[in-house]
Amino acid sequence: MLHESLGSDSWPREVTDLIIPPLQFKAIYMAEDLNFSWKKLNLKLEENVAAQLNRSLRIEVEEDCRPWCEVDNARELVDVWHQCVECHNDVFEKTGLLHRNISNTSIMFYRSDGKVRGVLKDWDLAAPNGAKDCFVPKSLIFTAIDLLDGSGKHKYCHRHDLEAFFYAFTWAVVHYNLKTKSVEPTRFWILHHWAEGTKTKKISFFTPKKHQNWGYRAIRPEFRQIFHIGIRPLWCLFNSAFQKLGYWEKVHIYVDHATCGGALAYDTFIAVVRKLQEDLTKSKACKGPCGK
Repeated sequence: MLHESLGSDSWPREVTDLIIPPLQFKAIYMAEDLNFSWKKLNLKLEENVAAQLNRSLRIEVEEDCRPWCEVDNARELVDVWHQCVECHNDVFEKTGLLHRNISNTSIMFYRSDGKVRGVLKDWDLAAPNGAKDCFVPKSLIFTAIDLLDGSGKHKYCHRHDLEAFFYAFTWAVVHYNLKTKSVEPTRFWILHHWAEGTKTKKISFFTPKKHQNWGYRAIRPEFRQIFHIGIRPLWCLFNSAFQKLGYWEKVHIYVDHATCGGALAYDTFIAVVRKLQEDLTKSKACKGPCGK
């Protein structure tokens, strides 16, 4: 029923096609088709009663979506994530809506013609950019730093979803075992602090010396190249942006908060992602089983 529920004026078909995998089967069965016994009795029913009984059965079978950790190699892991980032921005440009619930589990995929197709799920918290509602995150691990102080003074904006995408990507290269198609436990202390979901602990994740330490030790071996050409450049992008907000000086700096003074926007984020894809295309790595 997801296709039907998102097929309203607020969710144009061109948008639902981006976030819902293709239908493999769709059928609508009316009461007559289902051969209900009451239809044979020729009953004279009041209009409201007849309306309740004349319900339809709708069946929709979507393409089978698999968890992100079940991709075959590191290149596919990046492809699925990149497609979801692009999809997110397409939806934002067409509707003005932000996802607000991005995590490793909201990123899924299916296969078509032998290629992975990313699907961004879980849009139940979606809201317009800058919505004034009381945002309550479902997963603190992937929540933007601004939104962790509990003050409610920061409106949810586009870069907060980009930050969640970065956390999901980092979480994947630390925890995903592509050989067993499973999620491994956290192996390094700074990521345990990050997962606690406090603003102070998550800011410490962007401290340069700590980043250098955990990067080599926590990233799974099959993702080491991605760490160097993907995770590290994105980390530097966020570090530069947060410096403009005065996170470490603990003072308020008057810059455009929505883009960290222009340092963190879709254009700057996607430029790093596309450079990652270009570097992977040039490299022979990430093409074999499990990224080797």
